[in-house]
Amino acid sequence: MRAEEERPLEHSGIQVTFNLTMTTTMTLLVVGVAYYFLGGWIDAPLSFMEVWTTKGSLSSGLAVVWPIFVWGIGLTLLISSVAIIRRVPREYEPSTYLINGTWLSLNAGFFEEIIYRWLRLFGAMIGLNILNVITFGLVE
Repeated sequence: MRAEEERPLEHSGIQVTFNLTMTTTMTLLVVGVAYYFLGGWIDAPLSFMEVWTTKGSLSSGLAVVWPIFVWGIGLTLLISSVAIIRRVPREYEPSTYLINGTWLSLNAGFFEEIIYRWLRLFGAMIGLNILNVITFGLVE
């Protein structure tokens, strides 16, 4: 392996969490300031906090999405079993994959939902209104 190649589990979990936290904070700051100053000007279909309102309990939500977890676990077990049968060499111990992979997956899922499905969605509403003004109604 060449020295400049990046290995997938070489990232520090703390560094990844820090980077995602900083990205989320900066996005929240920009969108929050924009909503503070321009929130009354836009015609948004949702309120800024509406996406945090739950429609049911945690157990009812998990009851709906359980096939996703079964698919992920089943596919991982299948691929791992094939690799063991074929005696594919491993770069890391399975515990390293499990711990680091779980931590990175939790971070990615949590922070990406906040950034992309909440903050940037609402930021796009402001951006579209600004573009509409700049282009004299072309975007609308």
